[in-house]
Amino acid sequence: MATVSNLSDHEGAEPSAPAVFRPLNAQELEQLDRERLLVCQVAARELGLMDWSMDRSGLAQLQGLLDRGLVQPDNLLLAQGLGVVLGDALTCEMDDMDWHMVTDDWGTDPVVRYRETTIQVGARGMVIKRLEDGRAVDLVHLLDGVVEHLQPMIDSGDYQ
Repeated sequence: MATVSNLSDHEGAEPSAPAVFRPLNAQELEQLDRERLLVCQVAARELGLMDWSMDRSGLAQLQGLLDRGLVQPDNLLLAQGLGVVLGDALTCEMDDMDWHMVTDDWGTDPVVRYRETTIQVGARGMVIKRLEDGRAVDLVHLLDGVVEHLQPMIDSGDYQ
């Protein structure tokens, strides 16, 4: 059985059935877009950010939402939206990473996946999970940690 790395809720847990991946359908793409749009609207209203990129530099700018306490665990859509933007930044940071849907023992969720491998990141849930656990969230640090964790997995060739 292939090992799956889901750097979100289930880190270290071994699935009993292999994950099944598929492209996002139109409705799923629209949901991610709605979550991105919410982040854009809040960033414009609260931080005056009218134009920012969905990469590392954009994460640094959006950090102000977290630093000012504007993202709370009870605001699921905004926290998930920041997770989507984090996933978008990951696709900019690392070649061959893209959004897919995965169905596994824990349900069906959008993840950022490396090529056609089992390497996946549950970026959408990473911010909310940390907020629910009472941990501080540093978006750029989180991105760096994910990249640092993924690169050896990718280089190993073990996750086909």
